[in-house]
Amino acid sequence: MAAAINRRRIAVGCLVICLEIMGNGCNGVQMNEHSGDREKAAALVRSYGRRIGAAVIELDAENDRAFGETGLHYDAARRVLTGRAFIMKLDSDLMKPELVDRAKKVMPELNGPVIVPLFERAAGYFEFDAAKDILFLKKDFPLATTTERQLRDQMVELSAVSAKWVLRWYGWAMQIVYGTARPPGAPLPVTRGNDAQHTEFRR
Repeated sequence: MAAAINRRRIAVGCLVICLEIMGNGCNGVQMNEHSGDREKAAALVRSYGRRIGAAVIELDAENDRAFGETGLHYDAARRVLTGRAFIMKLDSDLMKPELVDRAKKVMPELNGPVIVPLFERAAGYFEFDAAKDILFLKKDFPLATTTERQLRDQMVELSAVSAKWVLRWYGWAMQIVYGTARPPGAPLPVTRGNDAQHTEFRR
């Protein structure tokens, strides 16, 4: 009987402790479930950095690493490594303030239903960094499934596609949004391979 009472007391005590630390996971599994994610992200970044010959290849304190006009960022909450490629900077010193404001307002349209089907984007999406006034083409790489080879190959593709956006498609897409240029005709989407066929827009 005494042994049974002691077992009940131990069970109740464990329950109380478990409830007290519920926010962190009572058995430690929830706390440590994704503890290896940063290590994997860091390994992927190092592998990519070595491949392109970068001098610094480690994630910094903010879980980021820039490689010139490209970069990688570890997002712990979403468990992804996000690759980015520079597209353009809204330079207030070179552009009139009203043009800068106008561009900022329509940037989200680059991810909208009008523009998305028209131009190649390497399965990525656009994101405007308001703090730096820079537009990036980004792509998410799930940590659970991304290999070093996949990251390298897809970052190469992201960089190649972003170069086309820098030189030609960004200006065309924005003019379509503004209503001052015609959308491209077939074949769609406009890609690096078929771009020469499209003569609807020239800077």
